[in-house]
Amino acid sequence: MEDLLKMAADLSSLFGGMIDKVTMEALRERAAARGVDINTLLDELANLADRKEKPKEIEKVPELPPRPIKAAPAPARDAPFHEHVEHAATVISNTAANLTSADDKLRQEAGSLTDQLMRLARAAKEGNRQEIIHSGQAASKSIRELVKELRRVASTITDKRMKDRLLWLASMLLDLSTNMKILCSVKAACGSPDNDDQIVSVINSIRNALTESVDTINIATRAKKRQV
Repeated sequence: MEDLLKMAADLSSLFGGMIDKVTMEALRERAAARGVDINTLLDELANLADRKEKPKEIEKVPELPPRPIKAAPAPARDAPFHEHVEHAATVISNTAANLTSADDKLRQEAGSLTDQLMRLARAAKEGNRQEIIHSGQAASKSIRELVKELRRVASTITDKRMKDRLLWLASMLLDLSTNMKILCSVKAACGSPDNDDQIVSVINSIRNALTESVDTINIATRAKKRQV
């Protein structure tokens, strides 16, 4: 655990708490200037976390028809961190429920992201620093899987403007997934709420990008601009 948090602290020192304000290209340039390979560092962090303690496998239950979670009103700006994360998760769940059966895979991946965000909220509420790292990594992985599916769906869209927009949103989500993984590691290392606003900002950006992606897909479907 100590090695895991030390490596996360190195990330905090390297990027000075400004992760969500820069692009991944800028992050890599910043790391290179200090002689650090960001991808290697993130991989080492993930491997170390896996060696220390793997999260318990949750028994899968039979899949039921999608049932949107009712989202409460957006929390106040000064609400606890976990409330902001929970709200974003419920919005993502409701958004994914609007997808048609032709996009079941995308709906499943969004459901996985919802689960991991709820897991992050619980870990933050309980002050479980190692679980914050694990859930941040798992959420990042879920986003990357979402990106793969969004790109696949984009390949079926015949309208160039819609296709380009969806690909752009997928690219944004990919960068945000890495930012989230880093910021959760920094939060766990610091053991304080100092960068909570940054994580909430990233999660809200993920929520907004995914919402627009689903809207774009549904519009393309209704307008018969897809080769399904």
